[in-house]
Amino acid sequence: PAITVTAAPATIEAGLTYTDAGATATDLVDGVVTPVSSGAVDTLVPGAYTITYTATDAAANISTATRTITVGDTTPPVITAPGAITAFEATGPQTTVPLGAATVTDNAGAAVLAAPSKTSFPVGTTVVNWTATDASGNSAIVKTQTVTVNDTTAPVITLNTLAGSVILNSTFTDPGAVAA
Repeated sequence: PAITVTAAPATIEAGLTYTDAGATATDLVDGVVTPVSSGAVDTLVPGAYTITYTATDAAANISTATRTITVGDTTPPVITAPGAITAFEATGPQTTVPLGAATVTDNAGAAVLAAPSKTSFPVGTTVVNWTATDASGNSAIVKTQTVTVNDTTAPVITLNTLAGSVILNSTFTDPGAVAA
């Protein structure tokens, strides 16, 4: 039998649904013969896949034809960054702030999320960048999170105490103070 592979896209984007277009077969003696297909396409895993069509006529003559489908991944992962953190009270020159967790989705399985390496921030507003890359090397659009650390605590002043007493009409030396 002669097999004709029905025209179909040879490439499909990862994560989409693949529907095989099939094939037809005709035999000079038997006329139309139904081909049987074998093979599968996993659209979550980029790569080349082969579907084989086999047609057998009444005389047990066998023909085969193949279709190659390439699953490609050109779609970058998508990041959802945690919300902004504001009015976090400073605990020193650098304040440790829990950033929360970002999430990432990808059309072809898991993507690697790069968490920011910085978790301590100075007083003021700092922009934190979240990034991700999938197994095909597609980089997500960078998502940002703002962290605002405030300093609303007034300093504490401690006076140094004077040891002893001061004699009238003598020189006085101020022992000073310490602010923290």
